Amino acid sequence: MTLDVFLALAAFALCLAAASPPVTGALARLPLLSRLRAACARLLQRRFLVLCALAALPALALRALWLTRLPGGLSADEAFIAVNARFLICTGRDLSGSFLPPFLKGAGSLPSMGILTPLLTAPFVQALGMTVLAVRLPALLLSMGSLALMAGLMRRACGRSCALLVLLLGGLSPWAFMSARFATPAHALLFCLLLGAFLLGGVLPSRRPHARLYGGAAALAACMYTVDVAWLLAPLVLAGYAVSLARRGFAKRHIAASAALFLLLSVPALCVAAVNLLGLEPFRLLGLEIERFDVPSFLTRFAFAGGWSAAWEAVRQGFIEFVGYLLLNIHTDEYTPSGIWTLWNQESAYAFLVPFLAVGACALAARLRPGRRGAGMPLALLGASLALFLLFTGFDSQEMYFVPAAVALVASAGMWAVARKLRLGLPAVAALVVAASLPMASAYFDEEYMYTTEGQYREGLVEAIEYARALEPDTLYVTKELHPTVQPELTARAYACFALDVPAGQTDGFEVVYFPSLAPDPASNAVYVGGYGEIDAFDYDAYNCAEFGDYCVLSSVAVYGVLEQP
Repeated sequence: MTLDVFLALAAFALCLAAASPPVTGALARLPLLSRLRAACARLLQRRFLVLCALAALPALALRALWLTRLPGGLSADEAFIAVNARFLICTGRDLSGSFLPPFLKGAGSLPSMGILTPLLTAPFVQALGMTVLAVRLPALLLSMGSLALMAGLMRRACGRSCALLVLLLGGLSPWAFMSARFATPAHALLFCLLLGAFLLGGVLPSRRPHARLYGGAAALAACMYTVDVAWLLAPLVLAGYAVSLARRGFAKRHIAASAALFLLLSVPALCVAAVNLLGLEPFRLLGLEIERFDVPSFLTRFAFAGGWSAAWEAVRQGFIEFVGYLLLNIHTDEYTPSGIWTLWNQESAYAFLVPFLAVGACALAARLRPGRRGAGMPLALLGASLALFLLFTGFDSQEMYFVPAAVALVASAGMWAVARKLRLGLPAVAALVVAASLPMASAYFDEEYMYTTEGQYREGLVEAIEYARALEPDTLYVTKELHPTVQPELTARAYACFALDVPAGQTDGFEVVYFPSLAPDPASNAVYVGGYGEIDAFDYDAYNCAEFGDYCVLSSVAVYGVLEQP
């Protein structure tokens, strides 16, 4: 019996035992288990923050260990974020030359990227320079902040033990700690979404309800500048909490004022949405560039637009993908490296979550009554996830980054419900999470996994460009054949600017070219950086070939002499 089958059967057994009065009654009559349960309750009451810190330590370790070495290299999104962070903070213009665009035309795996992530990264780039640490550290911090907010939401909904469970599940799951190790706008999306929900959900009762209300609206407005899926999610979350607060008697003028604040702060993002979803012409708004994406947003790909037969196939495929997300086995698209979300050998390791998801949904639904807070948010987030999968096609896994978080929230509620019914249920469900996660965590840091992902992050490209610069050529040519990306030429420019550490606003010192169109002259003081498959037109005897991972640097033997391998 494989580990995933064993864990799934154990989870089903725990859920069935929790639903069986004879079993729960027999366990409740055991004096030893009753004393242990009472001791655990006292520990939760008195040392809750200490327990949270202990649960967060392995999560932090998995995210921080070898942060700059694994994943090796640099993803296209990371290079794009770092370069735009410097350009925007120093000149107000992005890599394409647009002035403060609310959304940047994507150069990596996304057709567009909100301005928030580069702006959040800018202080780290200013302090640490154009380095891998500068671009990955903000992602790590946002990931840990999201984990803390998930714990806060579930403590409000189900109690302290549930908060510990979501810390454990969200901290150790591969989708969480693996994605936290590289930069992506998905981190800002999830953090702002959870922050807005946490603040709005705590308006009543609160000593400072107005601060929470307006702060939550501002957080959701910031969410609008992350990825395009936020154009749907953020208004829906705000509307849901507004209706809830109105039904509970909160002052309607403040609810309306918070909605007005959200709309005011979101005007540029809403204009970008209108241009790209409604087909309007690009324009300028108070100097800001409202642009049309080169690749349409997935929100324009409605599943029912191609007739009923095509719609049925799209809905079926969307449901299958949604089930994969429920198992935290996230499949990526052609642009996103396949090894950044889940391990190649994960498969059904988290199938044991299925019964807990069912129990959690029932437990949260049972708490949807006056006097209870926080139970609706996880259910609404998971329901919105299913609706998006069924209604739209062709989205990127980064745009759906909030879905695994919703799965973790609902599943932790199911674990909490089982633990309430069974004596020692909490250690049992925690053991399931650890048993599923530890093999995945150890496999992630294995040398074999590092080798399988080095090409996905273009390992060696940055080092190759740095080496080429050290040769002081008259012309430095960088290949633009960086596939698969949304805009290969812009991606190559981002990598070159990152490697050369160019000042903000300057993109000279190199040329991005298509190698087969070149006529290389062995007598010229030019250096070429490209992949091995692009150098067939070169005379190997006339050029030095310095190797850097999947990339090489060609320099003329006549000019530089014979150079040793670096």
